[in-house]
Amino acid sequence: MASRKDMEQEAELVAAILMELGGRDDLMLWRNNTGKLPSRDGRRWVSFGSPGSADILCVVRHGQIGLGVLVGIECKTLRGRVTVVQQAWGRRLTELGGVYVVARKVEDAVAVVDQVARNEG
Repeated sequence: MASRKDMEQEAELVAAILMELGGRDDLMLWRNNTGKLPSRDGRRWVSFGSPGSADILCVVRHGQIGLGVLVGIECKTLRGRVTVVQQAWGRRLTELGGVYVVARKVEDAVAVVDQVARNEG
């Protein structure tokens, strides 16, 4: 399991990517939360999201044709490891024509989104 420091750094990376890409008019993006939380009464755990799905999802207009491509951005620190479930989710997305990237810095995410927007990815 990731350390508290790694989790904080990962959350900062997610926020930075959302800020960097958020003003663009060629895409729509959102934070994709997944996990488990205790119920209000504390008697059970409530799961939410799709296990292994990327931290950020965005639909990018692909080149001049205007079709949207789903891009999954998994945010990891330099030491962070992609789990087997996350790897499987990323493979499935790419099998279906989407794009998956493990971003360890803001520039990783921006580069992939730019490639898709330019019809190169």
